[in-house]
Amino acid sequence: MKSKMKAFICRGPKQFSLEDVELGEPEIGEVKLRVLYAGICGSDLSIVHGRNPFASYPLIPGHEFVGEVVESKDDSFQAGQIAAVMPVVGCGECESCRLGNVNRCRKVKLYGVHMNGGFAEYVLVKAKNLIPFEKPIQPNQAVFSEPLAVGVHANRINGTSQKDSIAIIGGGIIGSVILKVAKVLGAKSITVIDVIAERLERSLLLGAQDVINSSQNDLRELSKNQHYAGSFDSVFDIVGNDETLDIALDLLKPAGKLVLVAVPSGEKRNIDVLKIFSQEKVLTASRTYSREDFIRALELITTHQVYPSDFITREYPFSSIDFALDRAENSKNEELKVIVKM
Repeated sequence: MKSKMKAFICRGPKQFSLEDVELGEPEIGEVKLRVLYAGICGSDLSIVHGRNPFASYPLIPGHEFVGEVVESKDDSFQAGQIAAVMPVVGCGECESCRLGNVNRCRKVKLYGVHMNGGFAEYVLVKAKNLIPFEKPIQPNQAVFSEPLAVGVHANRINGTSQKDSIAIIGGGIIGSVILKVAKVLGAKSITVIDVIAERLERSLLLGAQDVINSSQNDLRELSKNQHYAGSFDSVFDIVGNDETLDIALDLLKPAGKLVLVAVPSGEKRNIDVLKIFSQEKVLTASRTYSREDFIRALELITTHQVYPSDFITREYPFSSIDFALDRAENSKNEELKVIVKM
């Protein structure tokens, strides 16, 4: 029997509203989750504005969410359990899925992007995508495990260690979690590059040793400066355009690693392969995370190695989600992570 619930639904680019919609019953292997908190991500904003090439409408966005199980068709969960949702869903059959690298599955899908997500009172999810947690961690902290898992995975791809000198191009939420996890891993030094002064100030509070305001400095010139050129073991690029990729290669030491964390727009990128070849530099990518990374993110929160309150700058009620989305998009100098209480 289908029941009604309140949901934020996008019916097309810039066509969104809070509506009463039907919710079906969970199938075998699924649970019905009462959403407690949801986080707002840049990809949610791209869906709202029709800029996400992977989304199809109508859609309930939201891939950062935690909730309480109210009905389960899987023996591993019972009503009343609290869990975070690992939103990445693979085919379960390919080599990547079998090895636990579901994020590399050719048929990968995400709740809130390809399927209805957490901007609703209830959502149906596969039980295998739930990661339970208990006190002392609270739901409004656990909701931060999703973006934090991105930072965990990016540093794992990089192999971050205590000897590393790191540069991060982009000081928003993804750059910030990469910075924080790198600090936990003991990176020797971290430099953050961004155009927004408030982000750079926050980066210093999170542990960066140096920051560069690229709205006030010519990055082309800085990348040739002997203090920065060829000085970094690793560069994380969260912007991912032709200019930042080229500058990142100039910043790297010989045999240094460039980790592309930005989601490509679909356009081809022009990369000077001679800069890679001549000094055996490495170009790799970090896409979302694995279940292992997500669990590690929850552990970092539970053990107080990462405090979500350092990142979550605003909380709004679900009834004000349209305002929360506007705030997340248009107040980037003030907001780092906005969450919604359902």
